[in-house]
Amino acid sequence: MDPSLETDDQEWTGDLTISRATTPASMDSFGAVIPLISTERYRRSLDALTVRFGNASCGGLNDIQLIEVMRVGDFFVRSDAATFLQSFGLGRERSGFWRSAALTTPNLEGQIPPVDSFCQIYQCAEALQQRSVINSTRLRVARTLPYQYFKKLCDTAGPEVHERRGRGRATPTIVIDQILSGLYSGISRLETGQKRSREALRTHRKIGKKWSALVHCAGFGILLIYSERFCSAMKQSKFTQGMAEALIFYLCIAHPQGIRLYQLLSDESKQIIRGGSVLYPWPALDKRYAVEEYTQDKTVQYAEYREEWVHPISFLSDWFQ
Repeated sequence: MDPSLETDDQEWTGDLTISRATTPASMDSFGAVIPLISTERYRRSLDALTVRFGNASCGGLNDIQLIEVMRVGDFFVRSDAATFLQSFGLGRERSGFWRSAALTTPNLEGQIPPVDSFCQIYQCAEALQQRSVINSTRLRVARTLPYQYFKKLCDTAGPEVHERRGRGRATPTIVIDQILSGLYSGISRLETGQKRSREALRTHRKIGKKWSALVHCAGFGILLIYSERFCSAMKQSKFTQGMAEALIFYLCIAHPQGIRLYQLLSDESKQIIRGGSVLYPWPALDKRYAVEEYTQDKTVQYAEYREEWVHPISFLSDWFQ
């Protein structure tokens, strides 16, 4: 099967009853238990996370949640990344990223109002989600982009929104009302249909919010070569926004090489996502070699904690409000 047409991601449900004094083990997407990291590295990473995100901090995460953050972070690049990128590039060279039967290509160039852009990409996500064979890469992008337009709508709210806020309604709720009006303009909707649409919007918003923060940290490359386990965590409600914030911190201190790998692919990934032309070989050979050389948790040595690697908490909080 073409890796670019993979089915929806498996949900991992593992045993998290691990002591702070032991070294955890992680499970890959096929269920094989793999030793994670040395005891010393594990303890230092857990201590750093506890200081910023533990129960005694504003993060309020317990040890079980912090260990799961580390497990997800230690396998955030798919093992077949180089092969997948080559196959993905060939597929997009033939058909483009969005071109597909019964799928309208969204306008992503900022030439139409944000509400219309949101509606187009949201309808793509809904159409993709209903398919029997799900292209998870395209679906992930279609869930991430709406949040960026949603945030833009909230940030550029007009006088009408501020007036309604004065009557006790929050800006996100008012913006969702505007989006629903755009999605169903001139269409008579039943109350149950309105409720279902509102819940769907909120679901896309929650998932897109996590991915948008990761894209801002690591670049658009993360949307292409994430692991199944990493993706599964992002869509689970038990993997909270606080855990997503801790995950960004952990990737910065423990896997800066992986972050740089994602950033290396960011510009080309952004171009292909926006419907740009794809020239073979894609990605460029030097970047493909960099992906091949990077082996998660086998060649990467533990990086000493350095403040400059970590995005300020004030920056992270802006993305998780």
